[in-house]
Amino acid sequence: MISPTLKKTLLIPVIPDNDKIQAIRVRRSLYAFIGAGIHTLMCMILWVDGLFRTTLWEFIGVFSVIWIGYFVNFLIIRLGINKRFKDPRLTFPMMLWAVSCLMYTIALTNSLRSVLLMFYLLILAVGAFYLNRFRYVWMVLYGIVWYLAIIIYFINYYPDLINLKTEMAVFFCYVGISFSLSVVCAKMNNLRKELKRKNRSLSAALKYIKSISVTDELTGLKNRRYIYNILSQQRLMAERKQYGFSICMIDLDYFKNINDLYGHLLGDKMLKSFAATVAKKLRKIDYFARIGGEEFLLILPLTDKIQAERMAGRLRETIENENFNNIVPGAKLTVSIGVTDYRWPEMIEETLSRADGALYSAKRAGRNQVKVD
Repeated sequence: MISPTLKKTLLIPVIPDNDKIQAIRVRRSLYAFIGAGIHTLMCMILWVDGLFRTTLWEFIGVFSVIWIGYFVNFLIIRLGINKRFKDPRLTFPMMLWAVSCLMYTIALTNSLRSVLLMFYLLILAVGAFYLNRFRYVWMVLYGIVWYLAIIIYFINYYPDLINLKTEMAVFFCYVGISFSLSVVCAKMNNLRKELKRKNRSLSAALKYIKSISVTDELTGLKNRRYIYNILSQQRLMAERKQYGFSICMIDLDYFKNINDLYGHLLGDKMLKSFAATVAKKLRKIDYFARIGGEEFLLILPLTDKIQAERMAGRLRETIENENFNNIVPGAKLTVSIGVTDYRWPEMIEETLSRADGALYSAKRAGRNQVKVD
């Protein structure tokens, strides 16, 4: 695994987790250097064999310009400038540069031009993954015009270096394969769009399933599964010895009577109103969930038992004074609350048992009370 220091040395960015797409773009721009390197190597072999019409310094000058273009593309993506463009992948301009450089070097080759032409098919194959149909056809036509211009150039200036029959055979094969790749590109684009659509639908479905698996449908609060998972996490954090938390077991007093008197529909509305009222009084770090019927559980991180008792007292007073006339005229709610704190290294079940015991102590004492274990 490459260390962040080595990545910095190699100009490979250490990109935050929330910008993984940009990291992929940077890697793609680095892959372009591999293709450019192979192209340069092939041209060097042709130059050594005397099949490249340049002096050494002209050769160095041509490929210096080619490599500068690739490096500028890499820097634009590496520095994040590409995000300002409509297509931040810069696939089309990069392909345009690659094809232009390739065709220019083909024009400098005395023979074996078809060897270099294979690189063009490689460029088209890569573009099939990222270009839409219009741009892909445009790129195919651009390459065809380039190669046709090269043939005309050789006929006019270097007729002794070209076999017209052979060159035209290569040209028509090249045109046929290019347009065949266009058809493949169109199909790949359709498949890619369909895959994206299905992935979006699947992501939305998974997000919904995950949400309903931890959410109480009636109140919109988290459910028993979620809050018990949070309790396990809180216990693990308490292993540090410098972290503590308290819990409050809350039960609505005589709520069965409300359902019997006013019906379950209005009872449900009162439950939702109660949940919303309590949620407004909590801190951002607190966790509040419905664990069944009219029973709720409140987790207070970084809170000792005395602070939790005060918090529970304020909640009890708030509910007692809350007006539910908009649901049922004259209806009132009170709550009984059992409070305890977590004591390492006990199991969560022991903590919940103490809170439950404190809750029933509050009920036996007449309800509408807060009791600490």
